[in-house]
Amino acid sequence: MGRLVDGSIVKLVGVSFVPPAHIRQVAEVLRDAEYVKAQGMRPKTWLQPRAAALVQCVLDNDGLPVRLKHNPDNLHSDCVVEVWAPAFRTMIGHLPEKTFGNPARKVTEALAEGQRWEGRLVKALIHDRNPDNPGLQVRLIRRDSC
Repeated sequence: MGRLVDGSIVKLVGVSFVPPAHIRQVAEVLRDAEYVKAQGMRPKTWLQPRAAALVQCVLDNDGLPVRLKHNPDNLHSDCVVEVWAPAFRTMIGHLPEKTFGNPARKVTEALAEGQRWEGRLVKALIHDRNPDNPGLQVRLIRRDSC
C-alpha cells in the first residue's frame, strides 16, 4: 500500500447519513465562497454575518477546515476516519476505506506513527435531482510537529 500524499483530494463517503440540513449548509458555504472569489467581492457585502464569516474562513484557508478523527471503536472497521466540520459542529462523512486507494487506512497508520493530519473541505458537487446528498471532496494536509 502506498504512502499518504500531502495535498491529496479525497471524495467522502457516508455523507447520506448526515442530516440533510447540515450538508446543505456546508455545500452553500462552499458555493458562496466560489462565487465571491470569482466575482472579486467581499463576503460581508451581501451575506448575513455568520455566513460571511464562514465564507471568509473558506477563502482564507483554501477550503473549510475539517478535523480527521480516527474511530477505532466503530463496529464496521478498526480504521474508520470520521471527518468533522468544527464550524458546523457536525460530522460530515468518512474517508473511504474500500475505494480510492484506501485513504482511511493510510490516515489511521499515519496518525498511529505520530503524524498530524487535517483537511480542508474544498468542493461540494451538487446535482439538481439530489441536492441533499452532494459529493464532498476534502484535501488532506500534513501538519508536521514543530
